[in-house]
This record gives sequence, C-alpha cells and structure tokens, in this order.
Amino acid sequence: MAWADKDLASYRTLPGNDDPGRQRDLASSYDRRAQALARLGKNEEALDLFEKGTALLGAATAADTTQPSWQRDAAAMLENMGKLLGRMGQSDRAIDSFWRALSIPGPANHAASAAPMPQEP
Repeated sequence: MAWADKDLASYRTLPGNDDPGRQRDLASSYDRRAQALARLGKNEEALDLFEKGTALLGAATAADTTQPSWQRDAAAMLENMGKLLGRMGQSDRAIDSFWRALSIPGPANHAASAAPMPQEP
C-alpha cells in the first residue's frame, strides 16, 4: 500500500489539479488503491476512493478534450465499485453503479447495449 500512498501524495502536490489529464491520472490512482483496499477487506475505505475517482473521471470526461479511453476507464471504475457494493450487500447501489457505467457514451457501451438479452429456455 505504500506505493499507492506515494502515488496519491505526489498527485495532490502537483499544481493544476483542475487539468482533465491530471484528474484522470488521480482517478486512476484512486482506482488502484481502492482495488487494493477491497482485496484487504477495507471495503468502506475502498468505496470512498471509488466514489472520489468516479467523480474526478466524470469531471474529466465532461471536458471536450477527453480521450475515448477515459470513458472506458470511468465505466470500468464504476463496474469495480458496483462489484464491491454487491459484495457489501448493497445491491441497489450496485445496480445503480452498473447502470451508470452502461450510460457512459462510448463504442464499447453502445455495442453492449445493442447485444440481445439472453432468453430463458
């Protein structure tokens, strides 16, 4: 976890934190740390970081200069957050997180939403 702490500390001290590129980098650091915390069973801390990261990525992807990969990153982080919420027994919030991930515009999500739903036999 020391590497993740150093990563986050270095981003917090950099000037220009309102830059979309830096917001995306910081969000990625939050995501990595949140995943590590979740594996250690520190779910509340992980959830807090997932929420901070998705907020930052939301701001970054709202900018006109975003790359398509940023939208994919935002969807992946929301998916990770949804999985954690599911393991925590917060199914309504998990479903909301998955829907938020699917609502992010991008070619990967459009393909997923166009796929037919599986039919019950």
